[in-house]
Amino acid sequence: MSNQTIKAERAREEETGKVNALSDTTSDALLKVQKSFPTVENLHPFYRAVVNIEIGTDKIRQDLSRVQWAAGKIMALANEARRKIKSAQTPKEMTSARKAYSGRLGSLLGRVKNPLKRLERVRLLLKDLPYLSPEELTVVISGVPNVGKSRLVKALSTADPQVAVYPFTTKGVTIGHMDFFETRVQIMDIPGLLDRPSTERNDIELKGVAALKEAADMVVFIFDPSLTCGYDMKKQQNLREEIARITPAEIIDVSNKCDVSTTPVEGTLPISAETGAGLDELKRLLEKKALEHSNRKEYYTPVT
Repeated sequence: MSNQTIKAERAREEETGKVNALSDTTSDALLKVQKSFPTVENLHPFYRAVVNIEIGTDKIRQDLSRVQWAAGKIMALANEARRKIKSAQTPKEMTSARKAYSGRLGSLLGRVKNPLKRLERVRLLLKDLPYLSPEELTVVISGVPNVGKSRLVKALSTADPQVAVYPFTTKGVTIGHMDFFETRVQIMDIPGLLDRPSTERNDIELKGVAALKEAADMVVFIFDPSLTCGYDMKKQQNLREEIARITPAEIIDVSNKCDVSTTPVEGTLPISAETGAGLDELKRLLEKKALEHSNRKEYYTPVT
């Protein structure tokens, strides 16, 4: 075998190895993203609704499909490049074939740049959302802003409350827990909703609506008869009626701030999240519901 032939075979082997390394690394990375990403259908309905508000579930499906397509296309182009290298007569032709493949690979990756960015955005979004156990009763605390929702969550939580705040863009949702013997209840405080049409609500409010629709097993609606929240009773009552249309969950009505208002709303449980008045009765109602709660379908939940 001549030196020229030996040199050509070495070049063929080297350029083929470079193509293999490029194709394996990039296609494996793309497939890892595609395979490790939860399917939209397997997301908890609450997470699915939030993703739909932020980005759009159809867009995510398209992005995952595009990434899978790109991984397959990378391997097809690599096969084509290997054939060209194999049939090339000179090291220069082999290098040219490999460089052509590198160029096409770069162009292909450019086409999935935005889908990959969106999928990463969804991954971070899911990571920042609160963990919701499908086995535990979920109680959503709702009402207009400033009625004492967060204070009630903290007042109902255990002596060493497991409370955390998760970002809803510029607002937060608080998750607390209550334990009744071996039964645990998760309590969610959502951003305050305003009495206005759904078409006028911002993304923060829409996520609160998603919690009511998709996460709530029970809703505690807080009235503020003291009106120190800044909203009159008509607006509070209108919101209560709308929430009844939004959620299939049972609703417990409470009148908060009974320490500063002696006239609770008719038919509600008077409480004070500040002093603890009436909370024992509310806890008994939640305990009864928790004991009736049965396990639900398991959905993908983010690992934090």
